[in-house]
Parts: sequence; C-alpha cells; structure tokens
Amino acid sequence: MNPVSARGKASSFALALTLTLGSVWAQEKPASPGLAIVEATISQYEDGSAVPASYRHFPGETVFLSFRIQGYQREEKQDERKFLKLIWRVELRDSSGRLVVQPGSGKIDAELAEQDKEWKPKQRWEALLPPLIPSGDYQVVITLTDEYAKKEVTRTLPLPVKGYDVEPSRELTVRNVRYYRSEPSSQQEPLSPPAYRPGDTVWAQFDIVGFRLSEHNRFEVSYGIEVYRANGQSLYKEEEAARLAEANFYPKHALPGAFSLTLTPDLAKGPYTVAIRVRDLAGNQSFEAKTTFTVE
Repeated sequence: MNPVSARGKASSFALALTLTLGSVWAQEKPASPGLAIVEATISQYEDGSAVPASYRHFPGETVFLSFRIQGYQREEKQDERKFLKLIWRVELRDSSGRLVVQPGSGKIDAELAEQDKEWKPKQRWEALLPPLIPSGDYQVVITLTDEYAKKEVTRTLPLPVKGYDVEPSRELTVRNVRYYRSEPSSQQEPLSPPAYRPGDTVWAQFDIVGFRLSEHNRFEVSYGIEVYRANGQSLYKEEEAARLAEANFYPKHALPGAFSLTLTPDLAKGPYTVAIRVRDLAGNQSFEAKTTFTVE
C-alpha cells in the first residue's frame, strides 16, 4: 500500500464577487452639437446606483451599464410623422486596448409621438468579467451614431480592476507554490514554513505561466507530481494529476494548479520533496519545479 495518495485539481479561481460597481467618465471625442450620451452608470445590478470611482472591480463580477441618449435628430416624413435612428456599440478593453468580451450593440429605429419631444432613450448592457484577468485600468467605451444627422460621439468609463496577478514568463514555468493546512479558500493564508504531522492532508496550490496559445487563444497544459523521501527514494508518483484545456475570447495569462496528499499515520518524520512536472502540449514545452514540506 502506498503511504500517500494524491489527487490533482484544476481550478478556475474565478472570484465571483457581487460588489457594487461604479465609474466616472471622460469624453473621448468632442460631442457633435446636441448629440450626447448622458447619465452613464456602471452598477452592481440593472439600473442600480453608481459606486465611487475609486472602487476596483474583480474577475467574475458582472458589469451592468446603463446610459441615456439626448440631442438626436428627428427626421420628419411627408405625413408629418417623426422618426429617430440611432446605433450604439459598447466595448470593454483592458489596459493594453485588447477587447475583454465580445462587444455589445443596439439599434433604436422608432417613430416619435408628440409627447416624445424630451424623450431620452435609456439603453442597457451587461458583461461578465472573465476569471483570472490581470489587474489594470480597463475601460468601457460607448460609441453612439445618429444615422439621420450623420454624427457620432463616444464616452469612456474607467473600470479599474483588481485581478489575478502572476509574474509573466516567456517560457513555461511554475510560480508561487503555496501550502495550506486545509483545503484553500480566498481568506486562508499559506503555511510558512509548510509543516505537517503524520495522518494530515497536505494541500498545495501553484501557478503555471509561459504556456503557448494557439488559434482562438486555446491552450492545453497537463501536470503530474512525484513525492520523494529525504534519501531520494520515490514515495508516490502520478503522471497526470490534471489536464487543463480551453479556448477563450480573452487569453489566459496564468493557470492555477493544485494537488493534495494524504499522509499515512505511520509516515516517517523529515523533509519530503514534491516534483511538479508540467507539460505544455500546444507549445511543446515541459518544466519541472521542486518544492518541499516537512513531516514533524
């Protein structure tokens, strides 16, 4: 019987926090006379109130946007009926200008009644922030076109993000190996130093960076582990503890990995080494990281 058993875990670590969102905005293009995007608000829920501009958003949150339109041209037909024709588009971009989610759009092609002289159409858009996105100064960009007036205006709403940050690498590597007393949670601090007793369960997490992306930002990464005694004797080996493979609109910059080891009650005390062997199947790379814990 093996003195330890192991199982690998792949976790998205999506921090789905439903916190209030808000923003202030800066005008990007000079507004054409009259045509304007007004009352633009980002909030926690549909039509919710805005939060202070200092708030930092988190991966996994849903961004709710609402805005109104004023100053559009009314097109009058021969029968004296009046119409408006507007098109809008919303983009969410990261600090480098890359699109984070698919853009949203809408069209208003409607007849105006006599009582609609002061009507300011209200539009809504929402998007789920992807998991594991890095920190940065993201932006929500609204573009509005009045087809009858042949005019266009834009508004930019800042969206600061507190994300999942890992030091990048040009080559496949493992970073930030952390050990825990119990199954990790976002509030739990890692052990320092990582020390356990016979019969305990060893919980560990780490980050994988430097993997290659193929078409549609697809990646395919696997990892396995091997545990060694202090004298170098192999105690346990699992060739593939987990395999991670996805294609995403927004590229992943890091992948979280995890494993757990159940120590037998009669396990000898002393240091143990864990080899984490990672394979980038799409990029034809491999890397081995070694880390240690102690049984006391």
